[in-house]
Amino acid sequence: MEQDIQQPDFSLMADNLSQVAVHLGRCAHLPAIDGGVHLAQTLQTVLERIGALENAINRRFDEADRRMNRRFDEIDQRVTAA
Repeated sequence: MEQDIQQPDFSLMADNLSQVAVHLGRCAHLPAIDGGVHLAQTLQTVLERIGALENAINRRFDEADRRMNRRFDEIDQRVTAA
């Protein structure tokens, strides 16, 4: 008896390879595939925003410190004058 040997379907293989090529081409859009450029840019943006937040917090603490010092000076002047 002769065995039924299946033959390759080259048309199906060509279509599948075309689809693989399309989807491999889309890998360039993945953040880690573009050499990390997108991730580095995003990280830089995050670091800049953290720096801006730190500056804003420092500015507010400096303002509060100046107000407190002014009030302490006013209290000190009242106590000294009395």
